[in-house]
Amino acid sequence: MQLESRISNFLIGIILASIIFTPITGELIQSESKNKILTENSSIVCSEENNISNNNIYVDNQLGNDSNSGTKNCPYGTVNHAISMANNGDIIELNEGVYHENIIIQNFENLTIKSSEGERVVFDGTISITGDLNSEWTLDSDSVYKVDLGIDAWQVFLDYEEQIPARWPNANFSDYSVLNLTHNWAHGTIGSMGNYVNGELQDAGGVEGSYVGLNDSGIDPVGAIAILNVGSFKTYSRTIQTYNSSSSTFTYEEVPTWRDKHHNYFLEGKKELIDTPYEWWFDPTEKTIYMMFEEGINPNELDIRVKTQAYAFDISNSNNITIQNLDFFSTTYKIYDCDGCSVKNTELMYPSTSKRSLGIAGEPTDERWVTRMDRCTNCLVDNSSFAHTDGSAIEFHGSDSKSYNNIINNSNFEFIDWSSSDLPGLMVTVYAGGVNNSFTNNTVHRAGASSTLSIGDSPRIFYNDISNTGHIQSDGAVVQLMMNEQSDSEIAYNWIHDTPKYGIRMDGPMGGTNTGRNATVHHNVLWNIKSGIMAKGDYHEIHNNTVFGSDLGFGKNQIIILNENNHGNENSTTAFNAADKISAHRSKSYSSDPVPGIYSNNFNGYLDTDLSVYDMLRSPENYDFRPIMNSLLDNLSAGAYDSYDSNKWSAGASVSWQPMINPKLGCIDENAINFDSSARIDNHNCTFDINNENLEENENLEENENLEEEKIETDVESEVGNITNIFSIVSLSILVLILISIFFKSKYRK
Repeated sequence: MQLESRISNFLIGIILASIIFTPITGELIQSESKNKILTENSSIVCSEENNISNNNIYVDNQLGNDSNSGTKNCPYGTVNHAISMANNGDIIELNEGVYHENIIIQNFENLTIKSSEGERVVFDGTISITGDLNSEWTLDSDSVYKVDLGIDAWQVFLDYEEQIPARWPNANFSDYSVLNLTHNWAHGTIGSMGNYVNGELQDAGGVEGSYVGLNDSGIDPVGAIAILNVGSFKTYSRTIQTYNSSSSTFTYEEVPTWRDKHHNYFLEGKKELIDTPYEWWFDPTEKTIYMMFEEGINPNELDIRVKTQAYAFDISNSNNITIQNLDFFSTTYKIYDCDGCSVKNTELMYPSTSKRSLGIAGEPTDERWVTRMDRCTNCLVDNSSFAHTDGSAIEFHGSDSKSYNNIINNSNFEFIDWSSSDLPGLMVTVYAGGVNNSFTNNTVHRAGASSTLSIGDSPRIFYNDISNTGHIQSDGAVVQLMMNEQSDSEIAYNWIHDTPKYGIRMDGPMGGTNTGRNATVHHNVLWNIKSGIMAKGDYHEIHNNTVFGSDLGFGKNQIIILNENNHGNENSTTAFNAADKISAHRSKSYSSDPVPGIYSNNFNGYLDTDLSVYDMLRSPENYDFRPIMNSLLDNLSAGAYDSYDSNKWSAGASVSWQPMINPKLGCIDENAINFDSSARIDNHNCTFDINNENLEENENLEENENLEEEKIETDVESEVGNITNIFSIVSLSILVLILISIFFKSKYRK
């Protein structure tokens, strides 16, 4: 009986314990879970999290911290720290934001740096004068203000648009007048019966309706920097040493290439050149900017930024490095000694500019701050855009053994090299040394340099749309092939148009020669151009090209297979081309200068004087360059297209260039108190008024922020409920057994 009593008491104790213990246990689990939820995004938990998994490293320069573990939930705060923690083969993903780092990558194999999917990442080489530097503008004189920076700056932006350095004659970026050689550049007397030598320039006076001459301007040019187009296709910057006002002549250090024709120049780099609103000058000694504003404008209330960074990425001695889905504003990248490196899906706005604003004239090629990929092999630039540069768009440097098989593909080039000063080689928009490089499916529009493309020996130039080039230098060509570059080169399926330069030019010595050989030029369309094709040398293949339209007043033939002094192109082939003027001379007719070598099945307007190429094309104004069926072009199978082509080829990048959306940080939530309508990237710093009319929305925001916690709490409650149920079942079962036991015991006693 005592034993039975003890058993019963024990069982009853178990039941009571289960009843009491169950909620306590649940409460403890819930409490621990809450604690975990509340702290899982904190630095404490992030520091305890395992390091990188699956080769992915995450960076967020707004919400991350370098003490974190670099996971998606606990990202690093800087790219450089992520690189220091990375291994070969890793992928570094960047969350949305504006980054100002100087990224150094050395001695890596196979590393990718890209934006996270759907997020915009911009590397910005500028800082705010009033916001970042906490500097204040003060009035200097008249409408000119000054601000002390304490650091070097060599480009100025207002609302993320570049402002022009103070210059004479005046010009602007907004209307592209910087590319107007006639009205916005000054001129030397050479070219108009002047007489002086290298190291001197005599001003030719003003241009009616545009500007007065140097003497009449009242400007003392000594100490200013002159940008001098005195080498025909070459332009240099030099500091002016002396000035003779009686003859309006100044002196400068001699330049390497000087020609006695077509002298043009403008002045920069002196405070007194400021004479129109938003022109500026930087004093490199005092680290001070001077800038003119419109009357009544307080510059401290404006968003003015200055360029302080040359390169966001400096990559060297590494292979298979990929930069992907990143934007660059007023900064760029340089890559040195790399195999298989690639830059994909990038937009570069104002990526590079000269050092003239720092008072530096005559920059050496190797010291220019431009986008460059030196000693690169098998490297790729794809689906990118380059816009608004003072200098080349991009440069590849290296010998044939150090630079080869590089590709620029499906990219846009817009408003390049507005001064064209101190450029490499022949001074070109896109420059490459080495061999077997390719330039394919690109669009180039509005460039200043005399030559647009010079991309090394044996290049491949396919499916490009190139126009509006060569504005501020004389001579030159869109596609320039020097003698050593011509062998095994292929230029095909390009549209080249509306430019005062030669389209495709195989160059060589003056006076007759067959030096420069074995270029192939086929299936190109060229129109409204100085001259379509000029071939010097020998053993060239020139076939199935279409040239039409105005020669822009130059009087040049459209296809020139040059033969001078009975030398040149004796073994070249010219066949199935369509042009109104084909000859062996720059301007003389075919009858006086017939084309040497093999000449067949060409339409030549010199021989068929009653017809023109334009009239035999279907719809050239709509880029339909197929010949009309049964026209003479069609019957000759002449030109770049067949009449029966149902799927005619087109040229240029797949997407048209658009200006970059500015990278301004700010609150982009319209419901926030601090909403910034001009911001384009969220700074994660929105504030809300819970008492305003948007109370419901704000409550929803708060509710969403706690969504994860609530979800986990629900899960915990569910687990606790399951435990409670288990205890309840056990307790009930024991109680039933006790009751049964008591029942039988009672019956037995009876």
